[in-house]
Amino acid sequence: MDYVLLCDLPPSVDSLRQRIGRGGRRSLGDQRAGYVVETAGEDVAFRVLFRLAREGKLCREPYAFRPSVLVQQALVLGGAESHVSASRLSEVVPAEIERLLPAGWAAEILEAMADKGLVEQAGAGRYVLSEAMDRAYRIGKLHGNLDPEGDVPVIDRATGDLVGHVARGEQRGDRIQLGGSGREVVAVTADGVMTDAVAQGGPAHFAPRGHPAVSFALAREIARELGAAPNEIVQRAAGEGFVLLHGLGSAGAPLLRYLLRGMPDPPRILAHSPVSMILDRALEWLPGVDSSTVDAFVQRAGARMRGFLALGPWHGCLPREFKRSTMRRVSGVDQAAEFLSAAVLKIEMETPAPPAWIA
Repeated sequence: MDYVLLCDLPPSVDSLRQRIGRGGRRSLGDQRAGYVVETAGEDVAFRVLFRLAREGKLCREPYAFRPSVLVQQALVLGGAESHVSASRLSEVVPAEIERLLPAGWAAEILEAMADKGLVEQAGAGRYVLSEAMDRAYRIGKLHGNLDPEGDVPVIDRATGDLVGHVARGEQRGDRIQLGGSGREVVAVTADGVMTDAVAQGGPAHFAPRGHPAVSFALAREIARELGAAPNEIVQRAAGEGFVLLHGLGSAGAPLLRYLLRGMPDPPRILAHSPVSMILDRALEWLPGVDSSTVDAFVQRAGARMRGFLALGPWHGCLPREFKRSTMRRVSGVDQAAEFLSAAVLKIEMETPAPPAWIA
C-alpha cells in the first residue's frame, strides 16, 4: 500500500499511527498519508495529530489500574478451584498492584460480588460461583476483562453453519436471539459463539459503542493550535453566542459544564465538544473547583463516562468506593481540575471566533 487517505478523524495519536501504519511497509521511505475533512475544526485536529505523530508525542491519559480485573480473577479462581476466599484472591495479585489497594480490599470485593449474585457464601470465608457464573465459566465466558467490540459470528453447533452475528459484549444469561429465533449458547471460542437452536431465546446483547475519548493532553494541543496559551481558556464572540475554547478533553469538558451549571445565574450551554463550548452569554470569570466538587461530579457523571473509559465489564460489580475512586483515577478528571484551578480566562470580544473553534 503506497498511500493512506483518512476519511474519519482518529481520536488519538495512537489511532492515527495505527491507521497510517498500513502504508509504506515495503519501502524504506516515509509513510504517505492524507485526509479529507468536512469542517475547519477537523482540519485543525488532523494537523495537530500529524504534527504530534511526527514529534513522537502520544498525548495519552496517564495509565491507571482498573480493579474490575479483580472481579474477573475471583470468578476464574472460583471456577478453577471450586471456591475462592479473600486470602486466595490476595495471593494471586502482584505486590505492586496490591500496594495500590486499600486494606481489606479482597473481602470487600467478594462481599460486593455476593450482593450482585455472582458468588454465594459457603462458610469459613469461602465463596462459590453462582449457578449462572459457574455455567459461564464452563463455556469460557469469564476469562477476559475487556469490553470487546465488533461483531462475532454465531455458529450452529449441529451443522457448522454461520447463522448470524452479534456484538461481543457483556453477555448475561445463556441465550441470544437472532431474527426472532432463540439460540442457546453452548461455548464461546476464538472462532465465534457455538449455539443450539431453541424455541425461545432472550435478547441479543449489544455492547455500547460510545464515543472515543479525547485526552486532556491532546485537547490542550488542539487549543494551543487554535491560539490558546498553555494556561489559558479563551472566550470570543460567535454570532449570537460566545465560544469558550477550553481544551479540557472528554473528561474535563463535562466537569466544566457541571461547574458552569452550579454558578449563580448560570449561562446556557448551546453546544459543546472536548475542545470548546458555545454559551448564550459571556463569562466574567471561571468557576472554582476543589476536591469535593470533583467527587460530586464523578458520582453524578460516572455512568455517562463509562462508555469511553474502558473500565471493563465487571466494573459495576465493585464496591461503591472502588467504583468512585477508579472513575476519578482513570478518567484523568483530576488533571483537568488542576488546570482549571489555575487557568486564566482570556476575553477577546473584539475578535470573532473562527469557524475552527466551533467544533
